[in-house]
Amino acid sequence: MAAVVASSVGLAAVDEVSGPVLQPPLDVELQEPWPRPLKGLMTEDAFDEHEVADGDAKHHAEFYGVPYYEISVSKENKLQAEAQQLELLEKNRIDLAVLARYMQVLSNDFIRRYPRPIINIHHSFLPAFVGAKPHQQAFQRGVKLIGATAHYVTEALDDGPIIEQGVARITHKDDVDDLVEKGRDLEKVVLSRAVRWHIENRILLHGNRTVIFE
Repeated sequence: MAAVVASSVGLAAVDEVSGPVLQPPLDVELQEPWPRPLKGLMTEDAFDEHEVADGDAKHHAEFYGVPYYEISVSKENKLQAEAQQLELLEKNRIDLAVLARYMQVLSNDFIRRYPRPIINIHHSFLPAFVGAKPHQQAFQRGVKLIGATAHYVTEALDDGPIIEQGVARITHKDDVDDLVEKGRDLEKVVLSRAVRWHIENRILLHGNRTVIFE
């Protein structure tokens, strides 16, 4: 599971296989500190060999001196896992959770018990290609643009207020792996912007829309 989390006393993170996605916010924290320091990093499972090559979230956490927690999530233990996550969020007084390629769907119970903002980075240009495997969906439709979307989480899947989006052009020469790689680059930029804007109080919610103050 992947997420970055910020609070009045700090910023924390939860991650699955997204070391590269989380690294830009961490880099920004190191070079230009946010108003709230990073408080921790939670991951869903250990990384396999190719995921470590892409970027080990645990390695990033250790490099930046961020507390690291690994919580296994499955259909069988999801309630217990979410209870652990909620306990850590409450213990560390976290008031912003950011899901960076979190490959699980937060339960409605989790969202109700954590009544604070949650930012998700979705690897498509919403509202197109919601849910799982958006790159495969985009490839099958033969789209010429792919995107990434940072949005606030609501109980409706991938339907919360959009904060920031980015797009990249693709051609018939690109396969699914190319789409995934280009999408990851977009996610880094879009997620970093969204988290910073939220922490700097530059986002105004208006119904299911956002107004961003420059």
